[in-house]
Amino acid sequence: MTSNAREPLHSKHGTSTACLLLVLALVVEVGPEAAAQDAPATVTAPPGSPPTSEPIQAPTVTPSPTPPAAQSAQSAQPDDSNAQVELLREGTVALKAGDRQRAISEYFDKVIAYYEARYKDNPALVFSAQSPTQALLYAGSGAGAKRDTLVLDAVWADSHLARAYALSELGRVEEARKDLEAAIALSPMSSQYLSELAYTYQLDRNWEASLDQYRKAAGAADMSAEASRKADLGRAWRGEAYGLVELGKLDEAQALYQKCLQLDRNDGKARNELEYIRELRKKTHP
Repeated sequence: MTSNAREPLHSKHGTSTACLLLVLALVVEVGPEAAAQDAPATVTAPPGSPPTSEPIQAPTVTPSPTPPAAQSAQSAQPDDSNAQVELLREGTVALKAGDRQRAISEYFDKVIAYYEARYKDNPALVFSAQSPTQALLYAGSGAGAKRDTLVLDAVWADSHLARAYALSELGRVEEARKDLEAAIALSPMSSQYLSELAYTYQLDRNWEASLDQYRKAAGAADMSAEASRKADLGRAWRGEAYGLVELGKLDEAQALYQKCLQLDRNDGKARNELEYIRELRKKTHP
């Protein structure tokens, strides 16, 4: 932080850590057939959630066929997908209530362990997508490597996201970063995950690493669900601009914040940061 008067982009109070706060308000609804095939779930947030918490429609495309070996591995375990959705939902309730450690140990750990056990011996490439566009991209990614591909709903990756939030609230940033890296491994084109990883580098004042991830997040925003695409892009641009200010690159930062306002003229965070840049310039050139 350059000035105590400058509000962090990611605050525990109100400004949120992008979609890490989304998991605090998740309401997960699953169709009757979802548990039978790890079918896509619809994730929505109730009224009053932060602006980035737009309803997210998880993938509706059909996953690529599972190879026989993977089918055998799956059939050896009961399919409790609906139970995992419920565990994630209950974990977010505990997290919102401030019971971070219980949310981790009783809920998020269990969801992650379920998916890791279920797919650890699966030779296919396994992804956990947040949008139809991502799912289509992931479904075709195994062709070059001549490998089968499985595209699951968002629950597995979102559980890493939720656990990362809980860990960061407990001050365990390195562990949170590992969870975000795991989420990105499952969904490498998730703008929200990339932005959250960028934020962990921001906490360390590792500006170059943070800028790199925010730029990747901006590039991935086209793959976001339509309802969250603008929010994802704006968040990535603001994050990058914030780091540029810290590095003294005010012209580049100003240009990005102005792009944020072109994207959303009601972006108060970008407007505040532009005012902050104006104040910095006054101090430098009174």
